[in-house]
Amino acid sequence: MLETTIIGIILFLLIFGIVYLVIFFPLKWFVNPKKFKSIRLISTGIISLLIVSCFLFYSPSSNNEIAKIRKFEKKYELTLTGKRMLMSHDLISIFSNKTYLDTFKITIPRKQGLINGREIKQRKGYYKYLGTITIENNKIDVDLYYDNHDDGIKDPLSWNGKYKLSETTPE
Repeated sequence: MLETTIIGIILFLLIFGIVYLVIFFPLKWFVNPKKFKSIRLISTGIISLLIVSCFLFYSPSSNNEIAKIRKFEKKYELTLTGKRMLMSHDLISIFSNKTYLDTFKITIPRKQGLINGREIKQRKGYYKYLGTITIENNKIDVDLYYDNHDDGIKDPLSWNGKYKLSETTPE
């Protein structure tokens, strides 16, 4: 969260400077710039905020509508897929909005009904699941959270949502 805030401030200042220059020179050439100083600053701030908000609050990440389930030994494996945004390590990557296909696989005890997050086994060293997975009438509702006991919060999974079920044959 702190990194996003810092990036947002840097991006805002950068865009504010560019927009200010773009507005400043035409006003300087055509009208007396002293009369429009406050208008120029306010309009530059508003335009910069709009541009920055487009980059910070829009994400091309999404989950596919179809979830697949298959028999896996005596349990079932639920597979969810979706697009995720590449991690940005520089300002240019923020503007690219490139995505990649990601997959989330989770082993569940049954393929129908209400599954409590505590029933889902998690590997040692990982946060346990809270919440539920509801499977009925070929529809799945995933509402899971990581039990982040270090920070004392529940972290929602980015895979939460409603899906249509597609049953696959065991491999």
